[in-house]
Amino acid sequence: MVSSDQVRLTPGFHASPATEGARFRAYIDPLIEPPGDLVIVSPNPATHITDDVLKVEKWEKLEVALRLPEEHVAAIDAFFDKYYSNGVDQAATPEQVIPEYDLNPYADDSLQLVMTLTSPSGVQRMKWGFFMREATWSAANDVNAVLVENTASPFTPYTVRFRFSPDEEGLWLFNVAIRTPYTTTPKDVPLPSLLMTGYSFNCIQARQDNNGHLEVNGNNRRTLQFSGDQEQGDETPFFGLGTNMADVRRSLNTYPTGTHWTSYYQRDFETMKSTMEQLHEVGGNFMRMYLMRNIFAPEWVNLGVYDAFKTPQVCDLTFTDCPNGGWSTDVVGNCQYQSWAFDQMLDHAHANNIYIQLCIDPYPPIVDYEQYIWGAHPYSIHYIEPYRAVPGNGNPYDLKRFFYSNIDPNDTQSARVYDSGAFYYWKRKYKYIMSRWGYSVNLPIIEPFNEIDQMLTYSSRDMTIDPNDPDPCADNGATCVENRVNWVEDPLLPNTINTWLADLWEYVEGEQELTDPVNSPLGEKNKLLLMSYAGGDPTADEYHLPFSNDNVDLIDVHRAPDQNSGSLLGWSYTAEEYRNNPAFQDNGQKKPFHHGEFTSYGALDIPPIFKGTSYNFFDNHNISFHNELWATTFSSCFAAGTSWAWERVFFWEDAMPHYPPTLPLDTGNPSGQNHLSNENEENSLFLGEGDDGQNLYALIRNRPLHHHFKPLTDFLNKPNVLALGLFEGNFTPHKYEADGIECIYLLNEARDIAVGWVHNTDAYWWNSYYIMTEAQRYVTCSDPSAQTIGLPGFEPNTTFKISYHPTWLNMSAVPADEEDGISSGPDGIVTLNLSSEALNGTYPLSVSGTFRNHLDTLHSDYAFIIATDLIKSLPLPPELDTIVVALGWDFALYPNPARNEIYLRFSDDEPKDIFIQDVSGRRVGYWSRITSTIQHMSLGHLAKGAYWIGVSDGVRSKTKKLLIH
Repeated sequence: MVSSDQVRLTPGFHASPATEGARFRAYIDPLIEPPGDLVIVSPNPATHITDDVLKVEKWEKLEVALRLPEEHVAAIDAFFDKYYSNGVDQAATPEQVIPEYDLNPYADDSLQLVMTLTSPSGVQRMKWGFFMREATWSAANDVNAVLVENTASPFTPYTVRFRFSPDEEGLWLFNVAIRTPYTTTPKDVPLPSLLMTGYSFNCIQARQDNNGHLEVNGNNRRTLQFSGDQEQGDETPFFGLGTNMADVRRSLNTYPTGTHWTSYYQRDFETMKSTMEQLHEVGGNFMRMYLMRNIFAPEWVNLGVYDAFKTPQVCDLTFTDCPNGGWSTDVVGNCQYQSWAFDQMLDHAHANNIYIQLCIDPYPPIVDYEQYIWGAHPYSIHYIEPYRAVPGNGNPYDLKRFFYSNIDPNDTQSARVYDSGAFYYWKRKYKYIMSRWGYSVNLPIIEPFNEIDQMLTYSSRDMTIDPNDPDPCADNGATCVENRVNWVEDPLLPNTINTWLADLWEYVEGEQELTDPVNSPLGEKNKLLLMSYAGGDPTADEYHLPFSNDNVDLIDVHRAPDQNSGSLLGWSYTAEEYRNNPAFQDNGQKKPFHHGEFTSYGALDIPPIFKGTSYNFFDNHNISFHNELWATTFSSCFAAGTSWAWERVFFWEDAMPHYPPTLPLDTGNPSGQNHLSNENEENSLFLGEGDDGQNLYALIRNRPLHHHFKPLTDFLNKPNVLALGLFEGNFTPHKYEADGIECIYLLNEARDIAVGWVHNTDAYWWNSYYIMTEAQRYVTCSDPSAQTIGLPGFEPNTTFKISYHPTWLNMSAVPADEEDGISSGPDGIVTLNLSSEALNGTYPLSVSGTFRNHLDTLHSDYAFIIATDLIKSLPLPPELDTIVVALGWDFALYPNPARNEIYLRFSDDEPKDIFIQDVSGRRVGYWSRITSTIQHMSLGHLAKGAYWIGVSDGVRSKTKKLLIH
């Protein structure tokens, strides 16, 4: 068809954009729906609509999808045609966009999408819609598949979404409004507004495993708790146990050449999901994740357009000696596909009861990573680089521009402008993030930046290239050459960041203005704001200025011991020092502390002892990760375990590097045996001579470390431990060390209950690594010089009972309980006597040949409880003596129905796995390799209802119904 002046297409017809000669192609879509077609995405209508009423459980996701009218779709298509005029795999061309006609769907002031809800109690609130693309994998079963747009999904045309989780039971009403006041058709016809009203849903009782949003525990200001149904007093305590999972980890180049570190593959995605499942199975509930470039970041390279991108050259190529334009130059991706991937991660976290601390911008302009991370950050490209200082005139960048533009945020007399420059785009990004993911109770903590003090000019940092260096390009190799200068501290930067935090968070959680939805604060009051640091000490008030911000709820300091640390636990006690600093408190209210990234960075430079080559290696983490978990649990933190070595904790495939050869088993073996790094591979390690003078070797099988969570979660979930109120009450941390024994314990206000951890100070990472010849230190720690230690701080002249508990998987022997310990002296000293099952370093080596051992068999540490009453596992019910296991492979269950605990009786002690599932099939409890004939299990964390409990030995299995009342 050839148009004259104008052709109007009736509903059901569509047209491509007009080409040269005013030609266009018209076609009929038989599936066309009315303008503003609105459908339900979540919950599943098949299971949640009865009698034409949509039912949504309290705190669960309600997601509705909107298909925009044709006029809006055409305006959006026109925007993308111009913005990517050279294709989505090339640099964007924003200069070609005509704002009057081309509609940017990510510009929240241009495409205004507002859902207005009325709660059962009559309170109105708003949720903002967002534009999105459905994504999928380029091939279903290919580990190297990449994210692409999903054109086959029935939801693909529904590009506008609204997500909300109701927090009040009863009937909710809502309507949806769409406005585009600044966009017209090319004929200057305004795009129509839509107001879709008359929608409702019924919020019903919460699911058994959903206790609502996380909040700070008001009683102790130390831990977190679920909001729950506060009127019923249902405020369940929460202690976070989990790891970091911030990025892909691949040490072996098994992916397409040149892309193994810049692309996100299907196997990475599935591995991350599997990690959540594995963590859940051992009782973990917490993860720290990053919105990382090329993985989950919603905005990258292109300013304010959360879609396709191509990484530009980020470095100056005029430096001929080091002409690298950036390690990630020309990498392409799509933020919509990345955001879709994080959608799935958040859903999977919800399915596995994992709560996420989310870092929004992990790497702003910092002292490293410019060439492959922050050099392509859109705010660096648009607000930092264009204002580079003339060489020789001070710092190359004014980093305050990363937060604000065109104003001086340090001038308290001037009004801060919200609607221009960098801060305007910060608001838009956080609005998009909160609209897309803010609904989720599994996303309780927002961390704007990782280690904000790593920013350039936060403190002075000389990054000048040494002229005598034979390889100058290697120094600060991830920083562009033109930025390898002496950066001088900018004393105004901390206050700029502090001001930005206040402004941004007042926008995120401020009161909504129903009459001005475009400029209204977001009203997201259920998120906790966390700031993290890598430097300073607990008294550095000015250095840690953002910790003093009233909007900051949680503080996080990263202190990782290295080879100079005398003990792994050197910084564990600083938690309470940070919490007690008045400068970091809000009106006298302490802020919960997280000892993040506590991993031992045990890197050692080994001299050239093998074939003339020196090596740098990382320790094996087993003892360091174990110690980290138990130490931080009892040192006043709100979470434990956020190690950087998550690929080692879960043993991700191809993630561990192949190290140089280990010592051969005997002289008959070749000397070129490589250190094997994949899961279940065995390495032989020389242990010295046995009592008979023969050489001893250990065959060490590589395996994950996440099993270390299991003994800890088992201990913390014992009904008698829960009854102590360890994470609800006001307990303070104490640390004491003597005669090679170290204790970390939490003591209550009355000073008559303590829960803690005692360990051999010599059992730490330095004495527990293995890599190669002569550098092997495998369980070589020595026994402590004594087997008793007196702990101060208790109520004097009081009789205490002391019980000991296992800390390692399958550990059975612990010291004998003490029935009549008496606190002595004015300091109230209670003595732990460990001699009945002494702390030691390694099991005695008495036979020659292969010695199969792992650190899980060490008696290097125990958990303990000190109280006026003996806190031990409850005595076995006498009824168990009358319970008989049925003939054949079976188990007996008592009691059933149950409330807080159950017992399982087996006919043999062969290893078995036990699991509990709810009626939907979701696993809510898991115990592995159980060898006892009677197994006690706590049910305190499960809600009332019906469950299935199953037992399997890998060949046979049996399942029975369990009722909790």
